[in-house]
Amino acid sequence: MPSTTPPGRPGPFHASPAHSSRRSARLRLLILGTLTVLLAAMLTPLTIASAAGAPFVSRMTARWMPFTDSTGTRWDARSWSLGSDKSTLALQNADIIGTDRKELYQVGAFAVKGYRLAVPQAGSYSVRLLMAEGYWTAPGKRVFDVYAENLPAAKDIDIFRSVGKGAAFDVQFVVAVTDGALDLRFDSKVDHALITAIEVTQVPDEPVPPKEVQTFAYRMTAASTELVDAAGHTWKRRGPGFGSSKLNTRLVGKEVAGTEDDNLYQYNAYGMKGMLVPVPATATYRVRLLFAEGYWTEPGKRVVDVRAEGRVVASGVDAVAAAGPATAHDVVFDTRVDDGMLTLDFVSLTDQPMVAGIEVTSTDPAAATSLPSASLIPLGSTSVFHQDLTNAPVVEGSSAIMTRLRAAIAGEWGFNAAVNAYQYNSAFYTATPSTPRHTVAFYDCQNKGWTPNGLFDGPQYFVDVPIPNGAVPATGTDSQMGIYDPSTDQLWEFWVMRRTATGGWESCWGGRVDDVSTSDGTFPEPFGVSASGLVMAGGVVSIQEAARGEIDHALYLTVTEAKALLFSHPANRTDGRSEGDDILVEGQRLRLDPSLDVRTLGLTPFGEAVARAAQKYGFIVSDLGGTVSIATESGRPDERRTGLNPWEILLGGPSYDALSKFPWDRVEVMPIDYGKP
Repeated sequence: MPSTTPPGRPGPFHASPAHSSRRSARLRLLILGTLTVLLAAMLTPLTIASAAGAPFVSRMTARWMPFTDSTGTRWDARSWSLGSDKSTLALQNADIIGTDRKELYQVGAFAVKGYRLAVPQAGSYSVRLLMAEGYWTAPGKRVFDVYAENLPAAKDIDIFRSVGKGAAFDVQFVVAVTDGALDLRFDSKVDHALITAIEVTQVPDEPVPPKEVQTFAYRMTAASTELVDAAGHTWKRRGPGFGSSKLNTRLVGKEVAGTEDDNLYQYNAYGMKGMLVPVPATATYRVRLLFAEGYWTEPGKRVVDVRAEGRVVASGVDAVAAAGPATAHDVVFDTRVDDGMLTLDFVSLTDQPMVAGIEVTSTDPAAATSLPSASLIPLGSTSVFHQDLTNAPVVEGSSAIMTRLRAAIAGEWGFNAAVNAYQYNSAFYTATPSTPRHTVAFYDCQNKGWTPNGLFDGPQYFVDVPIPNGAVPATGTDSQMGIYDPSTDQLWEFWVMRRTATGGWESCWGGRVDDVSTSDGTFPEPFGVSASGLVMAGGVVSIQEAARGEIDHALYLTVTEAKALLFSHPANRTDGRSEGDDILVEGQRLRLDPSLDVRTLGLTPFGEAVARAAQKYGFIVSDLGGTVSIATESGRPDERRTGLNPWEILLGGPSYDALSKFPWDRVEVMPIDYGKP
């Protein structure tokens, strides 16, 4: 839709039949007095040539004689190609508001139906329509549309509503002409269309700027399969970062108007709170959100605000109001990302947010780098957390062990295995050389009655700990926190970590792992936060991993019972207290049957990412708890910083449904001490 912009203060006018009648005598005298000039002008062939190298310009007034305005610009007399012989002189001697060239707005042609102008060559032409209302004194009395080359150019022009009576009003737009003649059509809705002058200027061809090289591109749709668009770009199937497991398929198999890529708009995820897209570097990114309404047919039924990095970038997005039902509607904006994760959140104004796809691109050279590692710590390739279990043997009695484990998962109410995303997980921080160092006090929450050796003497695990300002532990009575310092390659993990009354830190237990990148992923016995001695950071699902839908390590598994006095490599201790041949031991490993096609199981996007990791790297029994569960990196630090917990997006729904339909009946148990050197 072209803009309607006043030249200072715009405004045009029209003449009603009554007004024309009062002026008829004067008009006849004017026409008779200028007949010779008119005939000469009308019989002269139209000249469309321009000065050498200058763009073509045509200027025509509604006056029946040519004239030169106050700036020295010549305007041709009114042509019969204007499609009307009716005039209004209501503003003939008026001082027109909003212009210093009042003579251009004092005489109007009304009941205009069209205008045709020969142009010298195919190309783009800027059209400026000059108007001033001299008759009506209220809005809605003269309303008309303008079409250029049979395409809408300006809708619902209402001069009085825009600028009032006796004021200059211009409408300007650009139109492509391919057939040697510019054709305008004026469709009246209320009363007659009115024009005081028309200016047409050829738009010079601009040199094509060099194509920017795209350095980063991320494309994903709500569909459950990869899609390819008309430009040959591959769009990923829906992953956890898309923000919802709920799917609207009403447009599947139907034509979507306004696009050549119907397939990108036919699947729509709904009910999401936002989206997360991992990006490689601090840079500016262009975001394109794809919308197509497949349920509502009226505007105002689904309306949402979009925020990027905490800033509102689109208000009142309503696909039906903007484009119509079953029609493609894109929202495009630029945003800078400084923390490695583009965060979008949707504020629902009416009904639930629904999105078909997202495209994130950048031409910033900084974005040319590849995505950094998504794991919390850089455990070496020889670590058990990275060991491939695809061809590992299955222990005798695996079926009986899994039958007992499935009973614990189902419980009395038939629950799924839990995802500890909001509590009983680990808040994790990466330190820098400038991170403040603290001595963490010992908090005797287990009533030992003494301070254990090694915390402040010997290896001094609680001394010189880098803790970022504003750090918070995870939610839950375990209050766990992990910190990795890449500059020293050290990892600290704390259990029941909390601030002291003086602003320091204290913890009930924990430990430190040195030389993390070559570590096997265990703490020196008896330190660390897990009962098995395994590091949590090696097996929890990080926020970055979930957003990418790719987990490249074994998963930290909490069980409700473990065998007493026995543990398996890589664990170095246990708090198991149960007896029986069908009970897992801490440190034991499990694997999802690698032959399964997890895409066919109806899992959530997050559940599918877990399943793929379980097929290759498996689970490691790491701790006892109240439910069978896996753990994630805590979203509390992000929530404290941005106001949005990323797991509200990544799980695609409530945490108890994140592992819905997970095929525990196809999980297999590895022998005790499998993989031990």
